[in-house]
Amino acid sequence: MARGYVYAGAAAELYGVVLSGSGSVDSAATASCRTRLASLRVRFSIKADDTLDPYVGAKGRRRVVMLDPADAQALGLGTDDLVEMLGRHPAPLRAWVRIDAGRAGEIRLDAFGRSVLGVEHGDSVQIRAVPIPQLVNGWA
Repeated sequence: MARGYVYAGAAAELYGVVLSGSGSVDSAATASCRTRLASLRVRFSIKADDTLDPYVGAKGRRRVVMLDPADAQALGLGTDDLVEMLGRHPAPLRAWVRIDAGRAGEIRLDAFGRSVLGVEHGDSVQIRAVPIPQLVNGWA
C-alpha cells in the first residue's frame, strides 16, 4: 500500500485493511471492516463431476460456474459476473457465473478445478465477486 501496489479501496475490500487519511492502518475500522467481510463469505459444497465441460465460447473459451438462482441472488451475482473460488490452495480459480436451478449450496467442479483449489468431493469453497472496471471509451 505504501509503495502504491494496492489502492486504499482494494485494501479495504480485498483484505479488510482500512487506512486513515495519513496512510496508517486504522485498527478499529479494520476490525469492523473484517467483521463485515466475514459476514459476506458464503461457502459452497463441492460435487466432483469429471463429465463436466466447464468452458464456453467458440473462440477464447472461458470457465463458467453454475450457481443456483437463490445462491446467486444472495451473493448479488448475475449471469456473466466474474467470481473467484477459494479453496485450500492460495491461488483462486476464476469463472464467469451462469444461473442454473437445482444446485443450491453446491458447486460442481472438474478434476482440474479441484486440483487448482486443493479440494475434493464434499469439501467446500468460498465464492467472491471480482469487480470489473467499467469501460469508458474503451479504457478502464
